[in-house]
Amino acid sequence: MKIKMSYDDPKISEAIISNDVILKEYEPKQASPMTEKELKNKLKNKLEKPIFANSLKSELENKKEILLLSDDNTRTTNVKIIIDTLIELFPEKNFSIIVCLGTHRKMKDEEIEKKFGKKIIDRCKIFQHDWIKATYHDFGTTNSGIPVLINDIIDNYDYIIGTGQVVPHRCTGFSGGTKIMQPGISAGKTTEATHWLSAKYKVNDIMGIRDNPIRKELDEIGIKAGLKFIINVVQDNHHQIVDFFCGDSVEAHRAAAEKTKEIFGFKVEPAEIVISESHPADIELWQASKGIYSAVAAVKPGGTLILVTPCPEGISKTFGKELLKYGYKNTYEEIKKLFESGKISNGILAAHIVHAGEILFKARKVLVVSPGLTEIECKKMGLEKAESLQEAVDKSLKEYSNPRVSVMKFAADLLPILD
Repeated sequence: MKIKMSYDDPKISEAIISNDVILKEYEPKQASPMTEKELKNKLKNKLEKPIFANSLKSELENKKEILLLSDDNTRTTNVKIIIDTLIELFPEKNFSIIVCLGTHRKMKDEEIEKKFGKKIIDRCKIFQHDWIKATYHDFGTTNSGIPVLINDIIDNYDYIIGTGQVVPHRCTGFSGGTKIMQPGISAGKTTEATHWLSAKYKVNDIMGIRDNPIRKELDEIGIKAGLKFIINVVQDNHHQIVDFFCGDSVEAHRAAAEKTKEIFGFKVEPAEIVISESHPADIELWQASKGIYSAVAAVKPGGTLILVTPCPEGISKTFGKELLKYGYKNTYEEIKKLFESGKISNGILAAHIVHAGEILFKARKVLVVSPGLTEIECKKMGLEKAESLQEAVDKSLKEYSNPRVSVMKFAADLLPILD
């Protein structure tokens, strides 16, 4: 049998496996494609009858300056169709866009053009959130004491609309909704608090569960900061829009999360060997770790995870040097001590280490097939580098008697559901 992952390079994407091996493949469900006209008409109907909200036309009455919150190039959201439709519906409004980077690096000019297109760039002012240099509006704290510090660019606008896609997410249950504001345009202090809170919970206690302790904080932050309306999409494995979910930032997101489970969820019986790709979160290991999170439930205790990921930008542009120092080799309690003593400088980084490290305390080993990561880097992270997918598969098969093998495509967005 031939295993084929989503990448063009056969060295990291292809392997031959015996027909005697029990092999199961998982990937998101595919939707029927719609034309641009069909998509725009569908969105217009949803904006007229949103979920738990007035029509967007009513919401924008007497509003002139509108701020659109957009995700960055680490997400595949078709923001062009959303923004084009808004411009068509409301040509008299002044739309500006802020790219909600959270703590990600800034997008390059060519990435901005690819994300939004020349038409939108010419029509709208586009800003990028800089979590270090930005100044912030202080909205106080959440009920639990998390500071609500939001980029004060929002003070210049009459109305805020959040956009984004909804997929399963390790920190918050699902992406989308109020997450576009936290961490999207929040201060590092706010993002540290919510991320570190998520480190207390195992992946199966958060991922794929819409209403959880972290999402509760995000929703409170979004509401305090004035995010009343969202336009979220659920997409399939080819980034085709399945449906739009518009309206109240909490209730519309709840509806989107249910649809997301239909597209990305699958029942799984844990296997001895799991081959998981990071696609579409391929830029760096920080993003590619999403292919680890989704695989935790799919790997049998004592099994092997093979992570396939390009990682052209290495470990992490933001936290790479410090992440290499600690790797994924410590427990929550060990990382907690390091963070509270100041040895780990940032709660976002501390949480990431705990999240990605969960697999190392369940699996026998994690093999990484990646042209963007060196053998030394992998070793520092607690991972083992393989030069090709074939090498990783052959090495893993030798360690088990009659192993089952699971292949997870588009694993960054998959949601394994245990029977």
